[in-house]
Amino acid sequence: MGCHAGGDATAPEAPAHPPVVASITAKSKAAKLRRLERFNQRVHAAATTFALNADRWYRSFTKTVFVPGMPPRAAALKPPVEAAGATPSDLRSLACDALLQESFYQTKKRPFLYRDQDHTPGPFLTQLVSTLAAFLSGCNPLLAASSLDLKPEVNYYWHHGEEVVAHGHRKGRVDPVRFQIDDNPHLQIRVPKQLPEVVPLESDLGDVPVIDHKPSKLPLFKKQYENKVFIGSKVADPCCYGHTQFHLLPDKLKRERFIRDLFAWTAAQAMYQGFWSEADVTRPFVSQAVVTDGKYFAFFCYQLNTLALTAETIENSPRKNICWGTESKPLYDVVEDGNVKGFNDDVLVQLVGFLLNRPKEL
Repeated sequence: MGCHAGGDATAPEAPAHPPVVASITAKSKAAKLRRLERFNQRVHAAATTFALNADRWYRSFTKTVFVPGMPPRAAALKPPVEAAGATPSDLRSLACDALLQESFYQTKKRPFLYRDQDHTPGPFLTQLVSTLAAFLSGCNPLLAASSLDLKPEVNYYWHHGEEVVAHGHRKGRVDPVRFQIDDNPHLQIRVPKQLPEVVPLESDLGDVPVIDHKPSKLPLFKKQYENKVFIGSKVADPCCYGHTQFHLLPDKLKRERFIRDLFAWTAAQAMYQGFWSEADVTRPFVSQAVVTDGKYFAFFCYQLNTLALTAETIENSPRKNICWGTESKPLYDVVEDGNVKGFNDDVLVQLVGFLLNRPKEL
């Protein structure tokens, strides 16, 4: 027996006429089923658009160029931990101890449904970051003066583009298209001094996609929240600049999510310093992000070069915001019998390099 190609005699004939279907507006059961089928198709199309093309939407709405990998200067930096009398094995021991503490030494009950991230990865990330930050504060004075926020609120509101009001008493009027981002990272580090620029303010490292659709076509922007700008602390807080955010995700790490979140956090910092769309930034603002599920880690760096995103200001501003990002890599392979196997020093070195980032004068 085998598989063979069939001849023309057995091939099904194409229908001569399109199939007869129920009216979409009728009250019959068949019409109701057809309306439900069309609705499901629209939902599937929207979900597919969000999963596959959201990166282009976010880059367009925030005027961001995405550059794979880390900036050459940041990638070339070697963590000067030896200056504090530390060695790579010391850092590895700290990371492994934090992991074993949460995944081996403690006796934990089974997590509640959909709460796996709060069971082990969340506590591990909190302990890892707080332990490394405290250990490295001797190398980086900026960390010694920093604030560590647990599950803070971050918000940003802005205008980009225009739309014609389609309904109501204001029908026909032209309004700005409004955007609101509300985020809750697992952890974030705020500092009293700004991180150094990665590239000059006017740098052009690529093209920004042009999306003409309204943001309501993207499911994330379907809801309208209060128009709020917040970096996780009040304006009077001396730690008014962002250093690094840590995001905990249970599923596959999605690049588009962090272009959005890093833009919101970094732009909000710039607004705290008195900049906005009509008074654009005079210096770059830089923030970092680490994204993990507790095992796989990805790293992002965002440089805000412009807030001029409204229909009136964007034409006169050639600047582009820039986001660098890496693919996710595992920190370790497995924890067995009280041992961490397959530990990846490269991921730890990248994390330490992020934590040691500071202005040149420090």
